[in-house]
Amino acid sequence: MQLPIQAQPVLRDISTTKISVVSGITPSVDVPAGPIWNNDDANIKCPAVCTAVGRTWSGAWTTTIWNVMSVCGCN
Repeated sequence: MQLPIQAQPVLRDISTTKISVVSGITPSVDVPAGPIWNNDDANIKCPAVCTAVGRTWSGAWTTTIWNVMSVCGCN
């Protein structure tokens, strides 16, 4: 059974996240960014969010809690 998106936990601290690494593939993580309203907003917020955790933005983002939280895909 999958929980509704509002009930799913939001990753808050990637330092405790376990990431499996496959040779030659850069693992991606979702980093919380606050609300992102559209692609133009993501283009402004996500590069800075990913840089703050020592990564680069993959170009992906998604809303996890409507009007509250989105995440940026960081490599």
